[in-house]
Parts: sequence; structure tokens; C-alpha cells
Amino acid sequence: MNRKNILKILIGVLIIFLIVYNLNLNVLIDVIFSINPKWILLAGILFFTSHLIIIYRLKYILGKFHKISYKDLFWFHFFGYAIGQLTPGKLGYFSVAYLLKKQKISYSFSTSVLIFAQFMSLTVQVILASFGIFYLILMKGVDLGGIIYVILALGWISVLSVGIVLFFKYGPSRLKFIKKFPYGEKIFGMMGNLDRDFSKVKPMISTVFIITLVMWLISGLAWYFIGMSLGMDISIISYILLNPLISSSTFIPISPSGMGIAEAGSVLIFSFLGVQMEKAFVLMILDRSINLFIGLLGLKIFFSKK
Repeated sequence: MNRKNILKILIGVLIIFLIVYNLNLNVLIDVIFSINPKWILLAGILFFTSHLIIIYRLKYILGKFHKISYKDLFWFHFFGYAIGQLTPGKLGYFSVAYLLKKQKISYSFSTSVLIFAQFMSLTVQVILASFGIFYLILMKGVDLGGIIYVILALGWISVLSVGIVLFFKYGPSRLKFIKKFPYGEKIFGMMGNLDRDFSKVKPMISTVFIITLVMWLISGLAWYFIGMSLGMDISIISYILLNPLISSSTFIPISPSGMGIAEAGSVLIFSFLGVQMEKAFVLMILDRSINLFIGLLGLKIFFSKK
């Protein structure tokens, strides 16, 4: 592990520490011990289902061109997911392309598919997150600190939106502005020669969009069950719209998987709905913990003899 990655981990840990420092420790402990495991189990089932849908999406796209089993993709996905949680911007997920190469699927094409799937996920995420922002502004109102966060969120969502439009209109190699972002050179290097492969998967946009939308709706419902376990009395629509908005910060490459950034966003955004900061913080920690636990399935690849 190089110094930059260690620094990013330390940044994430520092942000988490600052959040906890500003919370009421006694209340935080009470919240943790009051968690209802029944709802956590249901949330875990839904999160696992959302992973299965992601795997199905890969199977649907790749199956049009190559014969590959759902079983193999199952393990490949969780391997990539586990690596992604440890890397800024979740770039580690593209390790799936190396595994697919062993299945005689070219690295170029598998990377195209992964980038296509990720951009479809970002497309749905941006749409739902945009609704989430307007939901906060029009339905709930925000204070000065909230306005600043919303402006930053709108800026981040706008960057993603521009990237998505350029990606689908012109192809991967036109996104040269990506080079200016952290890890931009590495990302663009992966995308630079993918236009030909991308053209093969582009006709699947509508179907993949629907599959991805279902995945995000299920993830939002999983948040609802986490909220139920914490006694958070807010509507299902709040979770469905705010989950993509807060989760978008996990792609900010300041720390591994946006560690600390997403927790801060959760505390701030849910405070607009009258939720205790401690509960909002624990919700994001539970989200990470459940998915990290599910992601341990990827360890099978590490111990595989193949």
C-alpha cells in the first residue's frame, strides 16, 4: 500500500473521528444498543438482493456476446465489490475485468461493459439524487449549512450529469476532462480505446436502465428497514430519494469509498428531516457494515486455486 492510499485512509478515519467527537456519546451508545436486529436482517436480505440484480445486469450484458455462468459472475462481482470498498472512487471494482479475462473475454470488452454498467448506475443515481435535492428544498426546507451542502451536491451531481451525457452521446474517449480529477489519468487510460466495444452495448440502454432503477429502489427500501431498526420515523420516499444522494459521495476519491464524507452527508441531510444526528450516523455505518459483510463473499476468489 503506497503513501497516498495510507493518507486517504487516515483522512477518512479523521473525518469519522471528528463526526463522533461532535456527537453525544451517551446518545450514540443508546442508539447502538437499541438497534432492532429483525429489521437489520430484512435490510441485509434486500441489500443482498440488490447485489444479485447487479450480477444479473452483468450477466444480461455479457450474455449477449459471451457464454458465462451466473455462478462465476456471482463470485467475480463480490471480489470486485470487496476491492472497491478499499479504493478511492471504488475503482477497485474494475478488477472484475481481470477475472473475466480468464473466461476468454477480452480486457477491453469487459472493461467497456463495467464502465457502461457503472455509468448506467450513475445515470439513475443522478436522476434520483436530483429529485432528492429538490425534495429537501421544496418539501423540507434547509438552513444555511444545508444550503451550502445542497449547492455542493448540485455541483457534484452536475459534474456526473455532464459526464453521463458526453459518455452516451460521444463515447468514452471524449471524456478528456476526467484527467483533471484525482486518478483521472488512470480512469481515462482505461476508457481511451473503448469506443468500439461501447458501441456494442449501447443498444441495451433502456433495459439496463430499468434493471438499474429496480436495484436502486431496493437499496432505498433496505435503508427504510435500517431506519426502522433505529426508530427513525420518516417516509419510504425519503429513503429512496436520499439514498442515491448520500451514496453518490462514496465515489468522491478523497478517502476509500468516500469514508467519512458519506457519514457526514448522512448526518447533515437526515437532520433536515428531524432525525437525531446519532441515528443518521449509525444508519450509514450500518449500511457500510452490512454491505461489507456481504462483500466478504469475495474472499472466495482470494482462496481459490484457479
